[in-house]
Amino acid sequence: QSGENVEARGDLLLEEGLTQAAQGNKKAAEALQLFLREFPRHKRGAEAWVALAELAFHGVPANLELARKNLARAAESGPSDATRERADYLVIWIEDTEPNTDAAKVIGFASQFLQKYPASSLLSDVRMKLAETYYRQQDFPNAQTQFQILAQENPRAGFAEKALFFAAKSAMQSMGAQSLDRALVLLDEVVKKNGELKWAARNEQ
Repeated sequence: QSGENVEARGDLLLEEGLTQAAQGNKKAAEALQLFLREFPRHKRGAEAWVALAELAFHGVPANLELARKNLARAAESGPSDATRERADYLVIWIEDTEPNTDAAKVIGFASQFLQKYPASSLLSDVRMKLAETYYRQQDFPNAQTQFQILAQENPRAGFAEKALFFAAKSAMQSMGAQSLDRALVLLDEVVKKNGELKWAARNEQ
């Protein structure tokens, strides 16, 4: 068999597994494992490992240990930029889901992701996680900054209102006179959006 044929057969099997994974099909893991067994040197092997890591993470219950192992295998398999991006994204969520979450690690991985992938379609998800983690840690200045960037970069997104509201709450916690002025401006923006947090913002004002 020519190398091209083998490559193409591998691609087909991988695509089948990835499609099943996207649809939440129970057979996805089988298909991906079969691909890895039959085509151990396929150049898209890392994609299968990351997909298996995602399946382990989204399983009920989540298998964080297996997800980490699969990501380690992906890293050894020469991942493409897109595959590495998905792996780096998943690491943030694994850290955040750990029973004894280390907030500093979540913040570290999320900050790295924002620097490494400024054009990623997952950027706003990661920034929201970063902002929320700062907020939970009561690091209100950093939380405010991230919530504000989120709202500015995605003014029409559904979560922009929530981001503005929490930027305002963060500013209020900072307690300086300037911070309170800033909070009132942000709350006013929430009210103008006329969404579901409008009355909550009015109450805060």
